[in-house]
Amino acid sequence: MDPRNLVRGALANYRTSSRPGASSDPWQRDLYVHQQLNKALVLARRSYNPRQFFEFKRWLDRFLTIQAPHFRKLGTGLTSLGVLPKEIEAQGLETELRLAVEQLVTNKSRLEDFVSDAAKIYAAIRAQDFAGASDALTTVVEREGYSYWSIETELALTQFQAGVEPLKARIAELAVEAPAWNRFFFYMFGLRNEPAQASSRFKAIVRKRLDDSSMSESLKPYARFRLFGLLEFEETRLAQILSGEGMSTLIDLFFTVIRVTRFIIDHRNAFADVTSEAARLAYIEVSPFFDLIAANKHDVNLSEGYSFEASANSLLEIAKFSIEKALEGTTETRRSQLDELMIEGIASLLSTRSDGLKAEELIKAKLNLSWLPNFVVLGEVADVPPLPRLVAADDVDVDLPIFSINSALGKAVRGDHGGMLTQVFSALSALRRGDSTAVKDALAGQVPSHRFCPSVRDLFSVRLAQQQLEDGELDEFLGTCARAGIENDRLISLLPLGDLFQGAKWIRLKPLSNSLTLSICLNLYLRSVDDRKVRTYKRYAVEELAKTLDLLKITSIPTALVALGEQVRDVEYFGYNVCDIATLELLPGMGDSRRVLRARSKLLRELAKLHSSMELTYRLEADEIDEGLQVDDGLSVLEDSKVHVDEQVILNHVNLELEADFQRYKKLVESGVGVSESIEDLIESFKAPTAKTFRIPKNDADDLLAELVGSILQRFLFDPASGLDIIIGRRIRHGTIAGELRGALEGVELIGQRSKPGAAYDPSSFVAGSLHKLDVKRKKIAVAAFSRFSESIDQLVSLLRDEYFHVRSKTKSKGIFNVNVIPVMLALARSLAQTCNSIHEFSKECVQIFWYLLSVRLDAVRPPIETETKKTLQSIFAKLAEEIRALGLDDALSVRVQKASEELQHRASTIATWIRVPKSSTKSAFYPMTRVVGVAAAVVCGQRPGFRPNITSDVPSDYALDAHGFSLVADALYIAIDNVGEHSGKKVDNHIKIRIQPKPEDGLLSFEITSEVAPTARTAEKEARLSKIRGEIQKKRYAENARRDRNSGLSKLAAVVMQSEKTSPSLVFGFENDSLFSLRFDLVHINIRDGSHSTADNLATLRSLELTGES
Repeated sequence: MDPRNLVRGALANYRTSSRPGASSDPWQRDLYVHQQLNKALVLARRSYNPRQFFEFKRWLDRFLTIQAPHFRKLGTGLTSLGVLPKEIEAQGLETELRLAVEQLVTNKSRLEDFVSDAAKIYAAIRAQDFAGASDALTTVVEREGYSYWSIETELALTQFQAGVEPLKARIAELAVEAPAWNRFFFYMFGLRNEPAQASSRFKAIVRKRLDDSSMSESLKPYARFRLFGLLEFEETRLAQILSGEGMSTLIDLFFTVIRVTRFIIDHRNAFADVTSEAARLAYIEVSPFFDLIAANKHDVNLSEGYSFEASANSLLEIAKFSIEKALEGTTETRRSQLDELMIEGIASLLSTRSDGLKAEELIKAKLNLSWLPNFVVLGEVADVPPLPRLVAADDVDVDLPIFSINSALGKAVRGDHGGMLTQVFSALSALRRGDSTAVKDALAGQVPSHRFCPSVRDLFSVRLAQQQLEDGELDEFLGTCARAGIENDRLISLLPLGDLFQGAKWIRLKPLSNSLTLSICLNLYLRSVDDRKVRTYKRYAVEELAKTLDLLKITSIPTALVALGEQVRDVEYFGYNVCDIATLELLPGMGDSRRVLRARSKLLRELAKLHSSMELTYRLEADEIDEGLQVDDGLSVLEDSKVHVDEQVILNHVNLELEADFQRYKKLVESGVGVSESIEDLIESFKAPTAKTFRIPKNDADDLLAELVGSILQRFLFDPASGLDIIIGRRIRHGTIAGELRGALEGVELIGQRSKPGAAYDPSSFVAGSLHKLDVKRKKIAVAAFSRFSESIDQLVSLLRDEYFHVRSKTKSKGIFNVNVIPVMLALARSLAQTCNSIHEFSKECVQIFWYLLSVRLDAVRPPIETETKKTLQSIFAKLAEEIRALGLDDALSVRVQKASEELQHRASTIATWIRVPKSSTKSAFYPMTRVVGVAAAVVCGQRPGFRPNITSDVPSDYALDAHGFSLVADALYIAIDNVGEHSGKKVDNHIKIRIQPKPEDGLLSFEITSEVAPTARTAEKEARLSKIRGEIQKKRYAENARRDRNSGLSKLAAVVMQSEKTSPSLVFGFENDSLFSLRFDLVHINIRDGSHSTADNLATLRSLELTGES
């Protein structure tokens, strides 16, 4: 088919609106024409050589100008925007560049009008006049139509002026008329504008969505470029981007050509000479239009005011200011807010002391307003390296022109400097010449502190370490790295530790092991690289240090090191970080885990004696370990480690991935968004708690916090190498369950084997021998009985292994290991996050919360799993024993079966003991009863949208619950509050009163919850239903009802309360009158203590609160 005929046919159909079946909607006809035009372009690209295609494009432009001039707007209708073919047939990159330039130059006059308006919008944005920018943008859209440029700019301006909700509303409006892929694009444009959305996470989301989509591979480069500006070195993909943009709008094509050509010129060494030359020529053609925007001019012939030289000089100035800012210098020059954003953002990327928030702010702004001249000339800012790496780079060609911030930075660190920069780089130049005096003096504090601030010390440390390693000064190298890494953990990945440790043999490192710094540096290296061999070397280094000090006990090392004059800071790092539990348990003579934990506790107490600022932390952790050891009495170390997470590996990953997000969260809190009370204030507030106490507000900070907690939890549960599920798979599912059950039966030869899947089980040799006296018929019956027995055992193994012993997921819905991000968790995390200074501290706190919630979960599921397993085994063995008796088999066989049954009952108990978390990893916390009320109320409110009751409580202020009691009481209160709320008929401002009264003489806690009800809430139907529930509870038929998802609250509460005869009669509920609903019940507890038995946090402790099950 001739592409020209497609074009003629499309316009003919457009003009003939009365044809049979023709749509009367103009937007549908516009859409059809654009689809046909793009189809013609694809066909022409496929059919014509470059020269013929150029001729076709010229013909198309002339034809449309004459026949349908409204189709030659720089933009297009919203319904026609982004109507691309399923596949992009791109010419070579040079051809696509020439085609794009010709298309732009052909529309020179219209393009001049557009860039004049774009300059006004740019000027308004620079002046923070977002309303003025929006007005100017509206003018452009009315004249030229829509483009991706206009939509992205409009959404960014909407976010600046009005926030997220109006932004979402506008996207919804745009999506109504958008083709399918544009709905996806518009949604993503909005997502990347949201303040809570990190740029790195956004890019990951887009990549995954595109990878999982049905979009053709030829379109994906364009989609990645459009959504997050990705330009790649592969020429085919750049050509596809230009080809795709050629079928969108001239406005978008203009900005894309500018960005692509600058990218190629800036990375000319990565492209063929002919490609680089084509990009240079293309840039010369189109840059005058771009310069009009940057210089705010209105005539393309007057754009000299913003020449290439001016752009390069501006970049170089920004680079120098950014370096000075990164080194904590200050400048007096007044700049626009946009210039400040660039300088502070680049400085944040360069700095080794930055929290990354300014860098993220710059990257986000550049994503959302990528066309601004300031951002275009910057290039890819995410590629800006930390300053120590920039200074160390030796591949910078200072003779090449400056075309991005990266090339400007490369020249800036090698050019002339002024002020502080001259002093810094003079010292570095001397270091390269072999004179380290100035650098060492600065690090030793022998120069005035105002000259060399911490960022400069970081730079000096990295460069000095590199020089020392090159010179073979390994002792000095280790000392420099140890000091730098302890002082600033952001330096760890920049220090050249891998050059020494990666692939090294211990024989090379052993001579250095008499120094404290070797083990410290090995530990620092493991913070960024998970290397099993290096872990072993760290343990060797600790052993060798102990030998050097002639010490038999690791716990004596801190005191000995201090006596030898070692820095207290280094000794603390060694004791707290190097001598972690994973290292201690592998040291000679340590033995079992209890001994390791005792050693860790003693080591922490030795560190506390140094009386540093960490003294309280050491003592609290030692107390925690000691208490955990007491709880762990009677349990073996092996059983304790079956449910495990390699926390250090998990935290290393988490800390690298989420540091920037956490610091952004802290910044939001500092700005007043999502501020929470401290833990102490939170506890104090529970003296008069309300539902609001634990309600998590909806705001950017708390949304981001929820994402952080969710990300840490996902890694905790499902990390492919070190997460909970994979370790359970290795330590429990992989043969352990089968070994406990089937293995025991194989040992006494009672269980058979299948010759192939689906076949009957062959009897074991012992069973076969026991059956040899039977006749054929009875023998066949006996073989079938043992086959059924064997199959039943394997089915039980399969149930436990393949269903229960998993982390719960969509595919493993019966998994018993389950932690969810719930309001309770977020309430605790919210308070803890605001006391943490880094993701390292917060991620550790989160892991402890996960362990605690998992322990609550497993304590609840362990008994029923054990009971189910035992009952199943009892039934299996009872059936086999009955069949053996019926067949009159040998008594010896019956005795063996009976003994095996008893053994497997014991093993079922053993399997149940695996359903627990390592106690050394569980926080021993106590919860005031007032807090339990608040937590339960928050859970109800979080799960019942719009439910906002006014809750008051009358509870003992001097009692607290341990972890076990907390979970039980919180569950009961949650059910109770939810139920009274349901019966009240009110959602907002419903007055609920909770009264909890200890009855130590009876061993009970008594609960009374009353709620006001709406005038019409009490009905005959409700009374009848309540009466029916009372009857079912009295007849103990509540268990089945409790499994239902709806209308089962009272049955669920009955399932909790009715486990003890002491509390069974206490469950009373119903309407007291037309305005009041009440609910009363008791729970069993023991060992109530008052305030005279306070814990370290001055809370009385209800040491054991439980529901006593009587089966």
